Amino acid sequence: MRTEILEYCQALNLGTVTVSTELPWTDNNVPLYLKNLKKIYVDIDNVEIEPFIQALNGLNITNEITSVRLYFACDAKVLLPNYDDIVTELKGVKNVTTITGVQRRECVITTSTENDVLVTELEYRFTKLLT
Repeated sequence: MRTEILEYCQALNLGTVTVSTELPWTDNNVPLYLKNLKKIYVDIDNVEIEPFIQALNGLNITNEITSVRLYFACDAKVLLPNYDDIVTELKGVKNVTTITGVQRRECVITTSTENDVLVTELEYRFTKLLT
């Protein structure tokens, strides 16, 4: 799903914010997105299996939840003029049509500040029923 999210983000008009194909790794204990402001980083897929229905006859239906985190940071003192538009565009990533077979699509947005940097994190969660 990381690939689909990257491709979708690269097609968006995000102004001065660019999309990196690198993972958001840490360099000298500093996340890469804090070193390269106004650059979007997409992490790898995280998959978890959660029981949904467990029947006595051995039928087990589970939810496969794939989550992918996206990070970008910008100067907190001088907010990007199109910051709200960028976040709105990135929220729409959960509706990527190339990601199929999912019954639930969610996007959770969190923001934090580190020194003078505003960090925006979007977590996309795609839930699929498995039998």
